[in-house]
Amino acid sequence: MIFSQFYQKTAWTTALGSKKDEKLKEKNTEYAASGLQVFGQVGLQWIGNKGWGGIIKMVYRNQLTNTFSKYNESIHHAYGWGFGFGITKKLG
Repeated sequence: MIFSQFYQKTAWTTALGSKKDEKLKEKNTEYAASGLQVFGQVGLQWIGNKGWGGIIKMVYRNQLTNTFSKYNESIHHAYGWGFGFGITKKLG
């Protein structure tokens, strides 16, 4: 996996009790880095009488390495999960 941008969302409460938040989004080659990740997926696939069908699956990804370097002065650890779907056609 290769990172091409940096996104940070921070939320905090001040000593007086007011809530603050801040968003930072940078697209810069200084933040470009690569990492090793593991992912798993589970799903269902079905095929109809004429070879056409569909697929739906859940995916989980977790980054094993961080992207700390002299250019990236913070440790990044990415993870996420989602789903995928598609149309399939049996060949042959």
